[in-house]
Amino acid sequence: MNKNNIIIYVSSRNNYDMLSGEVLKNINTEGFEFINVDDFSSTEEIKKGKQICKENDIVFLENKSRGVQMATQTLIDFINENRPDCKWVFCFQHDVYPITDNFFGRISKLISDDKLDEFGTLGFNRIDMGKHTEHAYQDWQSGNKPLGFVGLAHLSIYDKSKRWLQPTRNRWLLDNKDWRKPFSIEIIAWTAIGINVDLWSEWIEPTDEYHFHLWAPDVSIQFLYNNFHNVVLPDLYIMNRQELKEKYGINANSAKGSQEGNEYHFGHYHPSHKAWKERWGWEYDNPSTIPPVRESYKGTLIEEFISHDTSTGPLSVTGAAGLIGSHLCDELLSIGCEVVGVDNLSYGNLDNLKESLSFDKFTFIESDCTDDFWRLSKTCRCEVSCDCDLSQFHYVFHLASYKKTYPKVGFESKVTSSDVMINNSMMIKQVSDFCKSDGARLIFTSTSDVYGHHETFNEEDSVSISKTDVERQSYSLVKLFEEQVLLNLYNQDELNVSIARVFGCFSERSNKKWSGGHVPLFIDTAQKNDDIVIHGDGLQTRSMAYVGDIVNGLISIMDNFDVCNGDIFNLGTDEEMSVLEHAKIIKKITDSESNLIFIDEERAHGKYKDIRKRKPNLDKSKKLLGYSPTKSFQSALKEVIESVKK
Repeated sequence: MNKNNIIIYVSSRNNYDMLSGEVLKNINTEGFEFINVDDFSSTEEIKKGKQICKENDIVFLENKSRGVQMATQTLIDFINENRPDCKWVFCFQHDVYPITDNFFGRISKLISDDKLDEFGTLGFNRIDMGKHTEHAYQDWQSGNKPLGFVGLAHLSIYDKSKRWLQPTRNRWLLDNKDWRKPFSIEIIAWTAIGINVDLWSEWIEPTDEYHFHLWAPDVSIQFLYNNFHNVVLPDLYIMNRQELKEKYGINANSAKGSQEGNEYHFGHYHPSHKAWKERWGWEYDNPSTIPPVRESYKGTLIEEFISHDTSTGPLSVTGAAGLIGSHLCDELLSIGCEVVGVDNLSYGNLDNLKESLSFDKFTFIESDCTDDFWRLSKTCRCEVSCDCDLSQFHYVFHLASYKKTYPKVGFESKVTSSDVMINNSMMIKQVSDFCKSDGARLIFTSTSDVYGHHETFNEEDSVSISKTDVERQSYSLVKLFEEQVLLNLYNQDELNVSIARVFGCFSERSNKKWSGGHVPLFIDTAQKNDDIVIHGDGLQTRSMAYVGDIVNGLISIMDNFDVCNGDIFNLGTDEEMSVLEHAKIIKKITDSESNLIFIDEERAHGKYKDIRKRKPNLDKSKKLLGYSPTKSFQSALKEVIESVKK
């Protein structure tokens, strides 16, 4: 094949040291032409760039009009005039390079076989080198793991959940057995992109007023709205190393460095928002204004992908009728997911699922998770396995749990501490075995109880447990056991799993007994003007979140599973108050005449010493998940009390 059928392209602005020090070392250009377009560098940098390009047999062009998209147009104009045989241009940022063997050769074969003619842009699976992926990448280099296990397909897409997934939001795509094929998406990630030269020349019309540094999404949308697909190619990987920009003194969010006098947002100039809306009819920063999928896409791979995004189901939630489980089902359904909820209703309440049961995409199965409940179909209850059995879940949220209390139904006697440990152990085996066989990713809700008597509540620190004759710690010990089982399976490459350590939460659906936590119990007692009983002096602190913030955290783990796999995250609020403060606030809001009664701690807990402090360290969750609680304790409390009154 003529080498000019593919051209490799970079756009440079005052970063030629990086071009020579990194790009030329990492991109194998043998057999393919390399073109650099200078995007208004300084005079000194242009001189340096020309020399570097001359030494490396690179064509040097100067941009006709400032801006990355216009630089691409400068390149396309050059190709049309001087390289008529060129079919595809492959554009790379200076901190991005291919790592798949024979990257361009494999694409050349697809081009020569006419496999890519229908596509406007090509995207690739991107691996971000960071502390959470570096070890996995090294495992691939050493031959211990397939690259598909660590590859991150880095996309931007507007999905049915009405969330605008910017390029910083990752999706694992190629580890799903249903998607080992090229598939269309709405927007290709901006760090590396292949552009169909003929289609660009015919359909793309950049202007001086329409500059986007985040230019690849813009290009892809233009193709999309002209009825051309964009595609991610399977098994072709690129490496993104943001730290290289820091090494060369370049702003991490821009290939050209910082620019005074311009405010950036997602990498583009704010004044361009107006141009975006004028061109497309919807606002860049307001995805609710985007038009629905056009009729011309019906039945195409674009519609297929949006309907089968790895984050939108099918999903399973165990403990679905409980406090967190029911709210999680509601939220997942509201963003377009298909959900199968499982609960034996021993602790949960079917009334909690009224909203979920109104969705066609929700199926409820009453079953005990210690049984082989996966043999139960959504449509029938077969005594033996059959084609209608539940399978092919993308995610399983395991929230079901036994606690020492008096369940409403399904048990002839109370649950003992031994029952708590044995039944939870049985459940984690059932659920993990299913996820291993089905290929589902598991998101497991553990508890802040595992920290014991702690000061930092940091996920990376050791936990503290009491002597084994303290019966009340059975629940925290079995949760710690479950965490260990799951992380063992992850380290053995048998399971993809993330663990959420959930701190206290409440809502109008909370159990009004002690098992539901002190806040709903205090609310119920205060509204009845009964005595509010406080254990000990009441100065022990708790951080009580509204359950919606816990649900958002669980969904954030799903959305960012690539950085969560094999790791533990705290979820909750870091707003800390004493139990006594909670009681006083509740009494005031409810205008209650209840008395505050203090009982001896030993009378309340026996040998168990109550935890004096509970406040999650959310640094890790905030940094890696973008997680942050949205409701203050008092605002959530007022809403719940008003709701309970109704």
